[in-house]
Amino acid sequence: MITKTFTMVNFISILSIIISGILMMLSFVIPVSIKFGAQKARIFIIAIVFIPIIAINILFNNSLFSNLLELVNLISIISFILAVVMFYLSFKLSVMFFEKKEY
Repeated sequence: MITKTFTMVNFISILSIIISGILMMLSFVIPVSIKFGAQKARIFIIAIVFIPIIAINILFNNSLFSNLLELVNLISIISFILAVVMFYLSFKLSVMFFEKKEY
């Protein structure tokens, strides 16, 4: 239900933030998995999934969430740019790990 305070622009901005968050999580998970292997990196992967869930729960329970809704357009642009930069750095780091790896 889209109300007067929650428009389609806010929905698209929030969707952009979610997609950017997923890219940020992947940018952490991929190099760690390459460096340490799937078995050793499993704890890190679980932590990188549950930390944002806990942070979102804290935000929803506080009045801070209503203040963030006013800045959602700015946050979506910043998070997208940050996600692209982090994904690029992740790519470079992963390539570096592959070059050093011995098979």
